Amino acid sequence: MADFFAVSEETRIFVNLNAHLNIICKMKRKDLKKHINYLSGELLAECIAALDFTKKDNRQDVENVMMGIVKMQDDLICRLSHVEPGSTKLFFRKLHSDMQSRTDEIIEQIRNL
Repeated sequence: MADFFAVSEETRIFVNLNAHLNIICKMKRKDLKKHINYLSGELLAECIAALDFTKKDNRQDVENVMMGIVKMQDDLICRLSHVEPGSTKLFFRKLHSDMQSRTDEIIEQIRNL
């Protein structure tokens, strides 16, 4: 039980986001869009928290990360709205892997703020 409380808040958020990313392969497009919006909202909330609770003057860095989150959200939803005909399984696997890698990059950027 003590190990649970030793985990940092960033680690818990990272695990929570990865749990959402892992269930994406089994969803309808409408639900996928909701999850993309949820993930983006959580990442944006982390940026706002980093801006409010850090003593460093890193407003421009945080704004750049936030713009990256919004661009990721727009790109993923656009791709999801226009599914490539043919191999849909391959399309959704690629979408999932891209979402996973971009989310990991953004989380790392947030940690470095």
